[in-house]
Amino acid sequence: MRGAAAAQIDGLFERYHPAIYKAMWVDGVNLNEMAEVAKVLTAAGLDAARMGSRIQDQDVKDRLKQTTDEAVARGVFGARPASWTT
Repeated sequence: MRGAAAAQIDGLFERYHPAIYKAMWVDGVNLNEMAEVAKVLTAAGLDAARMGSRIQDQDVKDRLKQTTDEAVARGVFGARPASWTT
C-alpha cells in the first residue's frame, strides 16, 4: 500500500498499478518477497530501488494514513482504522 501511495505522489501510479495488480492477481507473484517486487517494478520501467526507499518516507506514510482514514470514514470494505500500525 505504501508503494501505491508513493506512486501516486510521484506521478507513477499509471505504470505501478497495472504491474502490481497483474503480478498479484493474475501471475500469483509472491509480493512479500522484495526481490519479486523489484522484478515486477523493473519490468514496468520503474526504479525498484527508488520505490523501495520511497516507501519509508514520511510523506508516503502520511498519504497512506490519510487515504485509509478517509476510506474508514466512508465505510469502505477492507479499510482498516488508522490506529493500526502501518
